[in-house]
Amino acid sequence: MQSSQVRLACALLQDAFGPYVAAVGRQLLLCRSLTFLELRDLLLSSSSSSSSSGSSIGLGGGPRGYIVAAAAPKSAAAAAHLQQGRDEEYCKLRNALLVLLQHNLLICTPVNPGGSGAAAAAAAAAAAAAAAAAAASAPAHADAGAAHQQNPAHNNNSSTNDSNSTNGSNSSSSSSAAAAPPVLLPHGGVRYSLNVHAALALLRFPAFAAVTQEQLGSNARLLLLQVFKAGRVCMQDAVALALADPYANPDGDVAAVAAQQQQQHSRQRQQELQRCFLQLVSNAFLIQCEVPMASALQQQEQQQQQQHAAAAAARGKRKAEPKAALKRLPSKAADIPAYTAEDSDDEEGEGGALPGFLLMMLDDGDPAAKARKTTPAGGGSSSSSSSARHAQKQQQLMDSLVARLQQQRVPFQVNIPYISLLLCKKAVKQFVVARVGDTRLVQATTAALLHAVRLRPQQQQQRAADEQQYNSRLDVQCKWLTFDALEAGVNAELQQQQQQQQQQQQVPRVTVQKSQLIRLLDGLTKHPDRLLATTMKDGQAAYRLDWQQIKGLMQRRILSEAVLARCGPKAARVWRRITNIGDSFNPSSAIFFDEQMIADGCLLPPSGARQAMYSLALAGFARFYESDRLPANTTSMSSKHALVIRCSSEETQQQVLQCILKAALNLLERKRAEAQQLAQLRCRTQCLADSELQQQRQREAAEDILEANVLKLAEPLAILMDI
Repeated sequence: MQSSQVRLACALLQDAFGPYVAAVGRQLLLCRSLTFLELRDLLLSSSSSSSSSGSSIGLGGGPRGYIVAAAAPKSAAAAAHLQQGRDEEYCKLRNALLVLLQHNLLICTPVNPGGSGAAAAAAAAAAAAAAAAAAASAPAHADAGAAHQQNPAHNNNSSTNDSNSTNGSNSSSSSSAAAAPPVLLPHGGVRYSLNVHAALALLRFPAFAAVTQEQLGSNARLLLLQVFKAGRVCMQDAVALALADPYANPDGDVAAVAAQQQQQHSRQRQQELQRCFLQLVSNAFLIQCEVPMASALQQQEQQQQQQHAAAAAARGKRKAEPKAALKRLPSKAADIPAYTAEDSDDEEGEGGALPGFLLMMLDDGDPAAKARKTTPAGGGSSSSSSSARHAQKQQQLMDSLVARLQQQRVPFQVNIPYISLLLCKKAVKQFVVARVGDTRLVQATTAALLHAVRLRPQQQQQRAADEQQYNSRLDVQCKWLTFDALEAGVNAELQQQQQQQQQQQQVPRVTVQKSQLIRLLDGLTKHPDRLLATTMKDGQAAYRLDWQQIKGLMQRRILSEAVLARCGPKAARVWRRITNIGDSFNPSSAIFFDEQMIADGCLLPPSGARQAMYSLALAGFARFYESDRLPANTTSMSSKHALVIRCSSEETQQQVLQCILKAALNLLERKRAEAQQLAQLRCRTQCLADSELQQQRQREAAEDILEANVLKLAEPLAILMDI
């Protein structure tokens, strides 16, 4: 983890939650994993060190008893002050951990899990109850356990020495420890770590809101922002926050209506936001973050099932009922699974039907839902009556789901990997259209191919703490599309574009022919950038985007632009030449270039090649090495060694990423300073001079420009870190 990532994450945490939460996050990022007591001691290290040094000096007087007697009250007062400071720090730290846990930034891991399966279950349970366990334990027990965990390195060293000396006793003690029940450590035995990539995703929240508004409308953007602010929130709370938002209703001036009409308008607005929330859930913008509580009916059914299972086990009659178990376990037991990408993407695409857990909730809440779904529709009805019945069924389905979600209070959170993938898809579409051509057919074909790019199912599941914290790459899979499926997707995209144009009173009709699509796909396959991959599937040509190739091209474009901006055109030409040759060969074998090779390959004079080498090395994009390979014009009096240079795309990417993170951090610091000056000016608005009013307007414009520049850095960060 780079230091610039830590500083930028702390700056974002300070802007969002305040300086104390940022200090807690900094300690968690620097130490990677800490218990509650270790974190508290680190935050109190400066004050405790000064007080302990004073008390140790007073008590170390030796035989002079009157010094000890005089220092005893001081040491007692210092100890009482230290204990009071620990208690205050305890409460503040508990609240800070609760804030981080509420906003899905904290990773909780058990200290001593029993096994691999138990570790995963315990980690999932500890993620919801870690801060509550920290709040339930007393500070006295915390001080008693602090001596146990104050110096873990010393304990580990001593334990390793003892294990090397006595092997037989260790085997017997390990067997007895395995037989003994697990010991409950103070504060639940949980280690805390901060998800740095989730903290850096705070920088992309405005981009997330913009993508949501493009796809689902302004109401969806409003609800997503409320979930962003709350971290974890149920549907009714999100709708209430959206209704209470002062920026939610721009036409609030028309309030001179009757009270009944106003109540009816608010009720309609609430229903509209509830349907929009369900739309966000069904389109995977929001995911379930905790298992909902079981209702009274479900608890009775669970008890009946447990009694029936116990009676069957007692009688010894264990009959396998696989079909009944498959139908009963997900719905009747209250462990409703969290939403995964494959719940709604299998048949109707990314924005298709409702996710599986919502349909299971509907079956649990309304026992007649299955009967409604299995009843056959009348065959002789007209199309208008069938569409009306379908709309009525959809309305009943939405009302049932809303009632069920309100009853169980299921908390939801923002699906950051999925929305990050949408941002990456948008950048990929712009890149492909810029490389191939900005036509409607190219746009529709690229959009249809991008619909087959999805997250793998394990990306949505609970992963280990270290994998969550230090691996930010999106696990993406590109599915093959046959020509018929691709043609249907292109026609659907063109029809959607035509509907948008008809809304804007532009009615040119666009149709695609098979020959045009075949010619375009052939051109994409033969393109020098190799944007499209093709194969044969079931006797038919199948296509998909070459995601790895497109990712490499986009990242290389960002790196080339950064080198050009930092070092100039000659150094950028040298860098492209060296990295092209280095990437074409085996990456493990290093290729070095001297001054003459660069001058010949890049068509530069030796002085220009030398200048480009030095500028690349000064900027951190290249490294110098000493070699025994001498140039041709050497003499016996010249040096016996020559300098060679080497560049790699990986090292350049790390350097460019660090530069972008530093730039974002500097912009945030400048924006914070401008905000402080603006706050001072706004506190005395009534007594400002003309020059101060002009300064206030200039600072407001500067703050907007700084914020816009910070938001522009979100796209290259997503391309370099997420794809």
